Amino acid sequence: YTLEYGGVVTCPIEGASAEEASKELLVMRNLRDGCIKLRMLDIKIGEKTADANWLGKSRMAAMKQDILDGFTNSKGEGFRLEGFDSPGPALQSMNPLLDVLGVKAFNAREQKKAQRFMLQRMPATEVFMHFVDTHQEFADPGDGRLGEVRAPSEVAEIVLHEICARLAALSIACRQCTTPQKWVGSSIALGFDSGRLFSREVPEEDLRRAVRVNLFDWGRSELNTPEMHAEKPEGERQDRETFWCYYKGGIDRLAWEAARCYRHRFGSANGWLTAHVAVYDFDSLSDSDFIGRVSLSLRPTAGDTTVQLIGQHGETVRSRRGGAAATLTYRIAWRRFPEGSRLRGAWRVTIVRAEHLPGLDHFQGRSTSDPFAVVTAVSQDGRFRFWQQTCVVERQLNPIWDETFELTVAADPAALHYGFEAAAPGLGAPPLGPVLVHDDVEEDEINAALDAWSSRLDAAGAVALAASTAAAAAMRWEASWDTAPVNCDNTLRLPVQSRVTAALPCTSRQAKSMSLLAHFGSERTPRFAASLGSPVLSADTGAPCLTVSL
Repeated sequence: YTLEYGGVVTCPIEGASAEEASKELLVMRNLRDGCIKLRMLDIKIGEKTADANWLGKSRMAAMKQDILDGFTNSKGEGFRLEGFDSPGPALQSMNPLLDVLGVKAFNAREQKKAQRFMLQRMPATEVFMHFVDTHQEFADPGDGRLGEVRAPSEVAEIVLHEICARLAALSIACRQCTTPQKWVGSSIALGFDSGRLFSREVPEEDLRRAVRVNLFDWGRSELNTPEMHAEKPEGERQDRETFWCYYKGGIDRLAWEAARCYRHRFGSANGWLTAHVAVYDFDSLSDSDFIGRVSLSLRPTAGDTTVQLIGQHGETVRSRRGGAAATLTYRIAWRRFPEGSRLRGAWRVTIVRAEHLPGLDHFQGRSTSDPFAVVTAVSQDGRFRFWQQTCVVERQLNPIWDETFELTVAADPAALHYGFEAAAPGLGAPPLGPVLVHDDVEEDEINAALDAWSSRLDAAGAVALAASTAAAAAMRWEASWDTAPVNCDNTLRLPVQSRVTAALPCTSRQAKSMSLLAHFGSERTPRFAASLGSPVLSADTGAPCLTVSL
């Protein structure tokens, strides 16, 4: 997960003294290397991103950072979006200063700060919605070229599937690190090339390798070793435990948010029942104002279709009292993807335009609105929710969008299960639905789903930790296998840790998924191939044990 690097280069310093004649530099690969246009999220991990008097951080600076943490997504979800490179047009159209005095009243530095604060407050569901939004980024290849290149939705599905697997594996890796770390304010980059369409001749694995999931920004981080940790005072050891919990919690939540975005966007194999389009007036200082909505049956239309917008209470929306009825124009088509695609097809919903919208910017002294449309859909079985939004059209009552959204239908509903199982056996065990709930449920259900996700990660992490411990222990046992007790059923049972005195048999599924191979023996005795079953917990001590069959 670290950045790829080529090594250390020693460079001379022009005009420096003899004592400082050169400088050593670490040569790292630029994340943009090989990309035409890198779309990248810079996500700062941890609900607390500063600590007073830690690696040069002053108490005042830490206090300011604590205040910022409380106002941003760090406090709510354990991470926040610090930067978004190459966002889609929909996000670019969301001007955080629109309702203040307009962009022209602020200089470039003030505009950048306002944009950054908007990103820092953005919840993860919205972050990932914009991240995989490719409906305007790629030029659509058209049905005629689908046999040659992957559609934008196909690329986005592979990218997000790979990110889900890697983030889950990162959560497991954090659990295998038994020495607590203090990585304050470090970040993770998620990215992919949004500047081109990929030929179907390009292997899927090559596309996956081009996805970026990298840790960086170690300016206020410490690499803590078991020896260093043992020598620290109790207060410092507890401090490391606290910050390591912050970090792991942030990674766990990020992996969960990515996974539920994938599930609800790309996981429906039974198709979609209806689509809903809601039109809002964008407000930068408060929640956007609802204007009206329509419900669309997902079946192909014969060209553009115009319908009236319905208000909050079922009334017809009008431009003003007694004025013309507000309308929305759309069209729908079905697109089938070629054989071998990970997606069976997609409903293409095009939001063409709206007309005769009411003006809602009264507090800004205007008779216009800043409309945008949100497309949502519910699957036929009701288990999946899709949502995406159009661009904001400023100061307009008759906006033209002409934006097409794809509601994809999965070819294999178990794709996410396979990705999790590859990251950590047992993590993808069904059912995933109660774990990866959509965003419209109550907070109690969200918390229950997060607890279930953490439990899955803990269980998979314990197996992975025991497996890595067993693999290291097997090397130490190589020269002394004949001193270990052998049972009457020809199995050699060895404790992973010295305090363990018993072992439990592994299930066939565990043994299959976590099988290892080691050799025991010496020059004077034959070598035996030993099949190491999956680590299990001792019935007596609860510690991990290993069963070795000779």
